[in-house]
Amino acid sequence: MVDDNGDVYVSTRQGGGSVGMMYGGLAGPTDTNEGTVGTVVNNTDTGGTTYIRRSGPARAPVDPYAQWGGKAAYDNKRSGFANQKAGILNSANSAAQQRGLEYKQGILDWGLGARESQQAIDNRGINAEMAKSQGINGILGMVRRGISSSGVMLANKNAGDSSAAGALATAYGDIGRRQASGVNNAYGLERNQIDMEQANLGARNALAMQKFEDSKQTVVNGIVSDAENALAALDAQIAGASLPDRIAIEQEKQNIRNNAMAQLTQYDAELAKQRAVANPISIDARREKAAELSRLGTASNMDFGYTTDVPAQFKGTGPFSSELPIFTYGRNKRIA
Repeated sequence: MVDDNGDVYVSTRQGGGSVGMMYGGLAGPTDTNEGTVGTVVNNTDTGGTTYIRRSGPARAPVDPYAQWGGKAAYDNKRSGFANQKAGILNSANSAAQQRGLEYKQGILDWGLGARESQQAIDNRGINAEMAKSQGINGILGMVRRGISSSGVMLANKNAGDSSAAGALATAYGDIGRRQASGVNNAYGLERNQIDMEQANLGARNALAMQKFEDSKQTVVNGIVSDAENALAALDAQIAGASLPDRIAIEQEKQNIRNNAMAQLTQYDAELAKQRAVANPISIDARREKAAELSRLGTASNMDFGYTTDVPAQFKGTGPFSSELPIFTYGRNKRIA
């Protein structure tokens, strides 16, 4: 049997059947599946006959890189596609880093706003506590002074043990209760408004936390989607060039997703820190701060105390008469 290339094949089949019949049953011996002389060729006829190449013209070696234009061109194509793939992955990483910084800045901006809003509520609460404390203390002082002065007046009239003393005490007590009720009502209304503002701020903060979490997924999905499209287009080019370096797109997508999420989650600790700073102070802390501010605003007894160290004179008397009710020499301006 002779093929189109001039190669002579003989059958290893034993028994009946002519060479022509056997050749006719072949799928067709070709250059690509012919062996050297004396080797078994991977071609059989319908009866399972194997053919051996016995003789023929010498075969030139086949260049496996011929379809790419040679080994150098083959290597250049592979290197070029590898560089493109690295560029896509680097772009995805850079995008993740940039979005991570934007995510951090968003956290800091939100933290500043949340902290200012919370401080405003806390200060309002402190002011409410201070107003209540000062109001009640003022009422108690008024009642105490009123009863004391009334008692002195009754004593001067030798009526300290009369029923009038009880009546005065009861009257001042009624006045004190009415005024204290007014102070407490005002405090209750203010506390109600403060509590409402606090609840609204808490709801806004909770919503912000959810938005931050959702934004991470949105950012990561966007980066992965862009990279997937670029990798798929590159893989199609590689396939079209019949190169072996196909891209494991799903694996690369997962790597990009993991890296992008890591770039964002590294700022979760900062988010938790900002959230903690924006928490409200307790009622006891408000009252303690209110008491501190009240103490800071209390005038010293020495500011209005009488002393003989500096001579004082009353209005319209002495060598340095003045329209002021009382002044000391240290404050008087001598007119030439």
